[in-house]
Amino acid sequence: MAELGSAIYTRIQNKAATQGRNLQLLWGALFALILADGLITEFAVSNDVGYEANPLLADMLGSHKFFLFKLLGSILVILFLRNISKKRYRMGLISSYIAVILYIIVVFWNLLAYQLVMM
Repeated sequence: MAELGSAIYTRIQNKAATQGRNLQLLWGALFALILADGLITEFAVSNDVGYEANPLLADMLGSHKFFLFKLLGSILVILFLRNISKKRYRMGLISSYIAVILYIIVVFWNLLAYQLVMM
């Protein structure tokens, strides 16, 4: 009977570790996508082939404030998602997936817009 309890406990621990790794991978991807969005935007604006739609960030372009804002913003978003996932794992996972998907769309939109202008 003790072996069964030990096996169940081990399986629960393995599942929790896998879930934690999944969230960490999602948050790492989100961090990279947010910074990629900043780099692409900076490149497009500096080459006069794009613009920043956010008026707050548009004033910061061309300075270190822009990347600092992107960096701090991405960290805050990830900490917020981490806080959600500690209380409600499933909601945190779904929210993280949605954030990653939205930023994939934003990055591809920026790349597509840049390609269309360069043609």
